[in-house]
Amino acid sequence: AEALILYEGTPLVYPNKPADDQSHCTSRAPCPVFNCPYLFYPKNKNRECLTFDKANSNEYESKFQEIQTADETLFFNFAFPGQPGNTPGSVNGHQFIPPVYPILTDEEKLTTKCSKNDCSEDKICSCTYNVELQSNRVYQFVLTNLGKGKGWSHPVHLHGHYFYVMKMGFGTYNETSGKFLLSSDDIACLGNKSYCNVASWANSNWTTTENNIPGLQLEYPPEKDTIIVPTGGYVIIRFKANNPGAWFFHCHIDLHNTNGMGMVVLESKDKWRYNGVNKTNGPNYSIVTSLILCMVILFLDW
Repeated sequence: AEALILYEGTPLVYPNKPADDQSHCTSRAPCPVFNCPYLFYPKNKNRECLTFDKANSNEYESKFQEIQTADETLFFNFAFPGQPGNTPGSVNGHQFIPPVYPILTDEEKLTTKCSKNDCSEDKICSCTYNVELQSNRVYQFVLTNLGKGKGWSHPVHLHGHYFYVMKMGFGTYNETSGKFLLSSDDIACLGNKSYCNVASWANSNWTTTENNIPGLQLEYPPEKDTIIVPTGGYVIIRFKANNPGAWFFHCHIDLHNTNGMGMVVLESKDKWRYNGVNKTNGPNYSIVTSLILCMVILFLDW
């Protein structure tokens, strides 16, 4: 992306236009492109993709040893499943409804909770989708962009954490044209409508132990708070649940986010505090505080 700001009275010319010399990119020496959301450029572009999971962290204080094994795996599909005329942005088929009150302080006032009767592998529902994470457990999230509602690549952002990018899984591409052909077959989408609201590993051996998954980067994996989930593919991330809070987890494309492609991660609820007081025994909170917390949970990206 590029922005050009012109002030009143300035000439309508393009200042300092960058050179677009691609002559140094050849078939014998293709130019590397970092953080591709796909595997291949067309051959005639003379580009070589380097996906983010191939990078190594240079963070001196990286604590990757903490996440070399995982306690639990959760699948989250960021997509637009549904029938014609009703294909909202969603996570696991849940179109997100922002809470009227901040979950962190007034969870008991939540009137838009998700129902198992309305939300299932073959249904699309609208509710305040959330999952609970237990303190100090290591979670492995499998972020997918699969099924009937898969779209172009989604930049997925988690508030409250830097996570480790363990692996990126891609579909099948034509190596000459770079065209996407088929989704990854590493993941099985359950149900009868191919929404991928509920998913599992296609290879049962990968379910037995998290580290049975081939291609995991267990030594100095890169850290991010936003990662691109490729169309027809997936990303495996890990982090330790050691930051209590109600954290928004969403696609960073605003149109997708506001259309419902988000959810809340309720982390370490047993440790929720406000001003050093346990939330359940604390005082009434001011309307200003509630509004600030609500904004943080919903849309602010700090």
